[in-house]
Amino acid sequence: MNTKLIMAASAVAILFATGAAAQDMSFTLTNTSDATMTELWVGESSNEDWEHELLQGEEVAPGDSVDISIEDDLEDCTYDIHAVYDDGDTQDVMDVDVCDLNDLDVEDDD
Repeated sequence: MNTKLIMAASAVAILFATGAAAQDMSFTLTNTSDATMTELWVGESSNEDWEHELLQGEEVAPGDSVDISIEDDLEDCTYDIHAVYDDGDTQDVMDVDVCDLNDLDVEDDD
């Protein structure tokens, strides 16, 4: 079963700052783990903190996908992604170029 969740620009507009060389982005994230994804955090790779939680209470079951569309200008394209699963495990995907990203599979390695 393929679940689609569109993240509206108004809900995540604060996520990205505008800039002269900025662009919009979207990608499909697929949960390829055996556990349900309960949180999806992102932050600029240059920042040590996870800045924004994108699922906002939604869950992504194993094998399901989330369409993430951010119709806001991106100034920095390199982000880190942190997924949290209902079994307590986490997965980090570092230095993702979200400006050139179409699909991203995230699997819990534990």
